[in-house]
Amino acid sequence: MTPEIVSCYKTAKTFRLGDRPVSALSFSDNGELCVTSSEDDSIHVIDCLEGKQKSTLFSKKYGVNLARFTHHTNAIVHASTKEDDTLRYLSLYDNQYLRYFQGHTKRVVSLGMSPLNDNFLSASLDGSIRLWDLRAAGCEGAMDVNGYPTVAFDPSGRVFAAGHSSDKISMYDLRAWRAGPFLTNQIDQGVAGWKGISFSNDGKNLLLSTTGNSHYILDAYDCTIKHQLVGHTGSTLGMCTEAAFWSPDGRFVYAGTSQGMLNVWDTQQEAFELSPFKTFNTPHQQEGTRVAGHNPTTAMMVTGGDVVALWLPEV
Repeated sequence: MTPEIVSCYKTAKTFRLGDRPVSALSFSDNGELCVTSSEDDSIHVIDCLEGKQKSTLFSKKYGVNLARFTHHTNAIVHASTKEDDTLRYLSLYDNQYLRYFQGHTKRVVSLGMSPLNDNFLSASLDGSIRLWDLRAAGCEGAMDVNGYPTVAFDPSGRVFAAGHSSDKISMYDLRAWRAGPFLTNQIDQGVAGWKGISFSNDGKNLLLSTTGNSHYILDAYDCTIKHQLVGHTGSTLGMCTEAAFWSPDGRFVYAGTSQGMLNVWDTQQEAFELSPFKTFNTPHQQEGTRVAGHNPTTAMMVTGGDVVALWLPEV
């Protein structure tokens, strides 16, 4: 990825997939499929190779948010928005639930699948982070946190990060997480409310997305701040956690805005404060750019709001 390639992305196709805005998206490991969840309790599967909608499912009884592909292209895990805060393991093939994961007592706000195996993490407003295995209904372990929590696995699947209280990052070894974090760093920058953390694919950096007008790049080894991403007003991250992401090579960071823009920063610049080098107008002017992500195996990007848009470089 180069600034020239990033700058020439265009909207290739749009879909109106439901009556309410999109709340989350996830790609299959092979990049062939993208799944979205919407506020109208619908789940949509998009064929990224064909550029068309493949199927639509509904979870009217339980609601749906934070849809995440497992390592199987026909199965996802998602959070609930109705009845209770159970996590649900859903077969996309026959629209049947394979397993329920009970334990959280308030809304789940962060959900991450391990890139290594069938483990996944969840973080809830009940003040807990829980570790699960798709093969067992019971929680493998839980830890107490304060404030709005967020979690992410590193690319190796052996380490995970937990953000809590909007001022601390803790790093855990998955094989010895019961011993506590091997690193905790206080982020003393007056950072606005945290909404998401994610590792770059090379494992060297963390993206800390916030509800404010700045996001942050942290060194993944000591959790110190390397860059402040500025020039970003009207973030939609107060509404959802899915609107900021890395390019596959870990060089560029993208983030959506409530005005329907998509800002891009080049993290190879040396300055501490980085301004966007490119801002895209998206088809999401009505509801804002609420979700966004980059396909893991192709040049495609996907953004979502009131519609879902597929993006490709026009080269």
